[in-house]
Amino acid sequence: MKKSFFFLLILLGCTFLLCSCACLGSPKLTNFSDPNNPRYVQLETAQPPAEPDKKIIKVVSYNTNLCKKIGSALKLLQQTPHLAQADIICLQEMNLEGVKFISAALKYNYVYYPSA
Repeated sequence: MKKSFFFLLILLGCTFLLCSCACLGSPKLTNFSDPNNPRYVQLETAQPPAEPDKKIIKVVSYNTNLCKKIGSALKLLQQTPHLAQADIICLQEMNLEGVKFISAALKYNYVYYPSA
């Protein structure tokens, strides 16, 4: 009985400590309740498509790991021939600055909806 009580006490203490650290170290998040806003758009960058009647659309998806791999994503998209010809690029875990940076470097238009 004494060991199980001691174990329970340690478990509760660790749980409290972990929850306290998570709450204190977390950045403030914003909940966007309007599905249409905020919305950021740049549609004047890209040239008109060379093949307007394409039957295949190439979509590339990449997770930037909380904006830590923006440079890696850009390098991969520029240097990999079958990715460089993507019609649509979907980037996860981005911020507006990163979207603008990749869009300008690749000469793509963008639509960006942040989420929390």
